[in-house]
This record gives sequence, C-alpha cells and structure tokens, in this order.
Amino acid sequence: MLMKPQHDETFPARRAAPSFAHSARPPTRIAVRELTALCGDLLNQVVHDACAVLNVDRGVILLYDGEADELVTVASHNFTRANTPPNHVTLNAGVLGWVAVHMQPALIDDVTLDDRFQPGVDRIAIGSMAVLPLHEGQTIYGVLALFSDRTGAFRPTPSHPQPTLLHMAADLATTALAGARQSYEAQRRAQQLTLLISAARAMTSSLDPDEVFTNIAIGIGHLIDYENALIYAYDPHKNDLRVVASQGEEDVRLLNQCVSYYDATSLTAAVARSRRSSTHRPDTRSLMPGRLTEAFLAGKERALICMPLVSKETLRGVITLSRLRAFEDLDVRMLEDLAPLIAAAIENFGLHAAVLAEKERLATVFAATADGIAVVSDELRVMDINQAFATLAGRTLKEAKSARFLGLFALPGAPPDASRTDLEALEQALRAVFNGQATHPVLECTISGPVLGVGRHLLVSISPIHAPGMRQVVVVARDVTELRAMDRTRDQVLHMLSHEIRAPLHPLDGYLEMALRGMAGPLNERQADLVQRARSISRHLTGLVKDFTTILSPDDAAYFQMEIEPVDLRRVLLAAVEELDLRAREKEITLQWNLPPNLPLIPGNAERLGQVVRNLLGNAIKFTSQGGRVWVEIRLTGTTLEVSVTDTGCGIASEHLAYLFEPFYQAPQEPGKTRTTGQGLGLAIVKKIVDRHGGQVHVMSTPGQGSRFTVTLPLRPPESQRAMLPHPAE
Repeated sequence: MLMKPQHDETFPARRAAPSFAHSARPPTRIAVRELTALCGDLLNQVVHDACAVLNVDRGVILLYDGEADELVTVASHNFTRANTPPNHVTLNAGVLGWVAVHMQPALIDDVTLDDRFQPGVDRIAIGSMAVLPLHEGQTIYGVLALFSDRTGAFRPTPSHPQPTLLHMAADLATTALAGARQSYEAQRRAQQLTLLISAARAMTSSLDPDEVFTNIAIGIGHLIDYENALIYAYDPHKNDLRVVASQGEEDVRLLNQCVSYYDATSLTAAVARSRRSSTHRPDTRSLMPGRLTEAFLAGKERALICMPLVSKETLRGVITLSRLRAFEDLDVRMLEDLAPLIAAAIENFGLHAAVLAEKERLATVFAATADGIAVVSDELRVMDINQAFATLAGRTLKEAKSARFLGLFALPGAPPDASRTDLEALEQALRAVFNGQATHPVLECTISGPVLGVGRHLLVSISPIHAPGMRQVVVVARDVTELRAMDRTRDQVLHMLSHEIRAPLHPLDGYLEMALRGMAGPLNERQADLVQRARSISRHLTGLVKDFTTILSPDDAAYFQMEIEPVDLRRVLLAAVEELDLRAREKEITLQWNLPPNLPLIPGNAERLGQVVRNLLGNAIKFTSQGGRVWVEIRLTGTTLEVSVTDTGCGIASEHLAYLFEPFYQAPQEPGKTRTTGQGLGLAIVKKIVDRHGGQVHVMSTPGQGSRFTVTLPLRPPESQRAMLPHPAE
C-alpha cells in the first residue's frame, strides 16, 4: 500500500505560490540557454555545495523550457556514465514534474512509498530524495533535486537541520536565476528599444501605402517571429474593417476584403469593439474567429494574436499575427509596444490621403476660377498663377509663371504707359503688406497692354499668406472694365432722369404755394388740407431727386456745389418741423422741439442743412409707432452747435450701427413688424452734407426703446471749407 507524501509536516513549504495547469504558462519565460549562459557555473557550484553540506550522493538542477514545455537539466553533481541524470522531464511527470507544476517542495524518505514517484522518470532515486521549486512569484525557473541511495537521508537532526539547508540552497539558486533574468531582460529591453526605434523609422519613412505597410511588416518581423500577418484599417463612416496589408502565405488573397464592425461572429470585430487584445494557442477548435480569420488560418491549427490599433484614443484598425507554435508573453508585449506606432502610421496615411485630395480639389478650383489669382513672393516674383490671371496679363501660363509680377503688364510694344501711376500704387500696396503696414488692401488699377488695350480696369485685392517661414501674398484680380462702363452709363441715365423729373417739380411746388396763399382765390378748410398734402408730396419728390443726385455724383461739381453763407439754424429747423408736422399728426405722433433763442449764425448752406434735419425727422417719424414721440433739440457747446433728433421708435441693433450711413443700407426689421419703405439713402445724404460742413454725425440706439441722432456743426469751419463747397445747380 502506497503512503501519502510526508512533506507537509517534515518539510513545510516556505513560499505560498499558486499552481498552474498544464495548459497554462508562467507569466514570464526565458530561454534555458540564456539562463545557463548567464549563471551556469554558479548553478553547478550550488548543486556541488548542497550535496557536500547535506552529505548526499547526487544533485541536479533542471530549468523550465517554455518552448519545449519540459524541464531540462542544466547543472548536476556526481553522476556517472552508467548513472545519468534525467535530462528531460515532462511537466507533472514524476516527483520533479509535480514540484514544478505545483511550486511546492517534496521531501520523500522512501521513494517506494510515494505515489508520485515514477521509476522511468525518477530512475536515479533509489532511496530518498528532496525536490525544491525554484520560482519567484509567478515565475517558475525550475527545480533543485538531491538524491540519496539510503532512505531517510533528509530527516532533520540536531546537527543537520536538512530542510533549512535545502531552503538555503534553493534560495541561492533562485537568487542567481533572478539576477540572470533581470540582466537578460535589461539586455533584451535595450535590444527591443533599438528595434522599436528602427521599426518606427521604417514605418514613417514613406507615405506610399504599399511601402508603409511593407515597412510595418518588416518592423514587426524584427521583434516578433510570425508566419502571417493581417492589418485592418477601420472606416468610421462605413463602420467596417478593411484589410489593407497581408503578409505571408495569405499575401494577396485577402487584400481589400472587409468585415463589419458589428459582426458578432468575428474575432477581429470583437477585438475592435472591446479594444482589448486576444491571444490563442494553436488549438483553435473552440475559437469562432469569423470568415476572414478562418480564411487567414487556411484550415491550419495556428496560434493567433489579435490586437486593436488605437491612436489618440481613436480606433484606427486591428492587427492579427499567426504562426504554428504558441506566442510568448514577450511577443504580446512587443506587439503592444508596436501597436501605437502602427496606428499612427495608418492615421498618417489617412491624413496624407486627405491632404492630397484637398490639394487636388484646391488646384482644380485655382485653375478653374474666373478671377485671376497669383501667388507673389516678397521679391515680387510670381510663384504660382492661374490661367485667368495669365489671360488678364496677355501672357501664356508658362510665360506668366516665369515673370516678375509687375512686369506682367509691361509687354514689349505696349502703348505709351498710361498706367505707370497705378502700377506704382500696386507696388506700394504689395510692399505695405510685406512690411506689415497693411493687411488686406484693395485698389483699382487702370492697366494698358497690347492684348488688354488701353484703360482696362482691374480690381485688385492683396492678402498675406500666414505660414511659418513663408513670405508670400495672394493677389486676386478681376477685370471690372465693363462694370465701370455700365456704372458711367447708369449715372448718366439717372442724372438725366433726375433733371427731367426735377424740372417740373419746381413750378408744381410754386403753384401749390400760390394756391395755399389764396392767390387763386380763397380755399375752404378741406381744399387747403388737400393742397397742403400735395405740396408735401411735391417737396418729398424734390428731396428724393436731390438725394439721388448727391449720392450718385459725389465728385461732380456740376451737380453738387454749395455756397456758404451765414445760416440761422433755428429757422431751418422750424421750417423742417412745419413741413413734417402733417406726417406726424397722421400717425398720431407727438412732435416736439426745444430751440433756445438768440442762437449764433453758423457758416453753411441753409438748403442742405434743411435736408439734413428733414431726413432725420422723416426717419424718426417713419420708425416710431402710432402714439409715440419725436423731439428735436439744439445745444450750444462752445465751438460747436449740436442738433439732436430723438424718437421712441423700434431702435436699431448694435451690429447694424456701423453701416447705417452707407448708401442703400437698411437695417433688417424684426419679424412680424410692418415693413417700411425707403431706398436707404437718407442717412448717407446726412453724413455727406455734414462732412461737407466739417461736422460729424453720431447715433445711439437701443432696440425697442428708440434712437438718438446727433449732428455736430462747427461755428467756424476750416478755411478750406469757407469759400465754396459743392451744391446742386438748380
């Protein structure tokens, strides 16, 4: 009858370590040959000294070989050719294999009474034996085994505490192995770092997709021994993973095939969704890898590593490696180190492809746009130019690209240079942008040339290119010659129409004035009211004609001249109030004024200043609701006279205030409000007349509460404005 092992009482275990099943592996594996090379002499000395101190016959140290999955003898003492040590021991076989798997020591007084003893494995032990595991935490290095021909050789006595001495020998061997392991891993890590740097350089040395993925495969191969590899790129728009690289036996067959990100049967999709790697041993019968991985394995039992590729917390793809033998933990760590580099390479390739597509799109737009576009250096040389600009300059595209920018318009045989001044202005604008004195100047040039003809108008805008180390500008040119011709024709037609309309308005206004004075007979109250309304409309039409004339011909002295004379601004304002009082009463608006007596006369034009007051009052009445209030004030402030018109109308949003005095600009009205009519000329006329008088106009407004327009006029205008300022010829 076999007895149970007796090591529990006589040889208590000093290290509590979990056992591992035959299918499991210690977390760290180091090749036996590396450990033997690093500390083989020391291990032989440990065995020799242990046998001498314990007075036993023979000893041996066996190390665990992860690749072969067995224990291999690396050091021994006192073995003969006839009595050789056990060179190879399978895990769980005999006492040696049992101790290695369970990481627990075994002291056997009589091997014939221990059910773990296998004569075929432990054939040298004929009496008693002691076996200690050599391990550090979860890492199993191997076992130390001592043998004696006699039974009970390892029983403790007062003079020979055998278990303590055995533990000391095992500790010495474990320390030597741990030191060798650390030295080995340090060397290995330095080598890995060198290879990682080399692999990173290889992966980023090109942006050609085929070369990129070839370099990736080369970089992986420097660190991990694999037979086949698949690299998937993730498309977030399509939610699929496409094979972008395939190396090994399946080199071309699987390229560009896709697997859905949501495929519940795919190992690749599962790894992508979880962003956690998955490692499998060669026996994959319990694995459901999915269609592409099944094709990748090609019906063979291979080991797999499937790892997500993540860059900047974004999934870029998945990589799968396979080979016939199992992957080591070191292989997994190496692939984990490489994964971010591979993900970054995929990301860079995608960015590069996007940049190329955008570059092609911009090049197409650049070439096809109707406006002339040129890129000019700080030496005023053409760096790039489109066909439209070359056509404007009368050059071929090839000629234009090799020319100096200002020389584009100085063609041999050109007519006398009537555009020299404009070209000088263009050069000054370019220099100002390069010197930081201007940002986006816009100017109009009159250019002459044999193709362009004489007096072509180009509207030119210049914009700096903000890029490190780049001193260039973009010049955009548009031929506006036809537009300017149309402008001149329009102005002539409008001037003619305004003159033809204005001519009958003066006598009409005179006849209505005579009727109101009773020169054609007395009028009853109803008749007088109708004639007064007609005169108001006539004067409004006359004012509109003057507005058009003022805006459309700002620099034409024949249409816009003003004779300066002393003006009683109080009388001008009362006349405007009287004229617009009827319009205010129709809307039930209270029209008030505060005019101090004895105001000084100011130099100006009474008719034009009256136009200013009428426009401001008319706007105030127009934008004030029924039952509101409008009031006018004059205030003397030392060297100036201020006229303000205030209303309780709808007000104006702040973002529109800067544009109110531009011709034809009308601030948008609130939804649901009654739309007011107008041309957007009144305030532009006000500003032009006030400017001609050397004054200023300001506005303050609050939406929903009203607006206040203030005109400031100098009591003594500059000498240049006293003699003769533009005024319309009647």
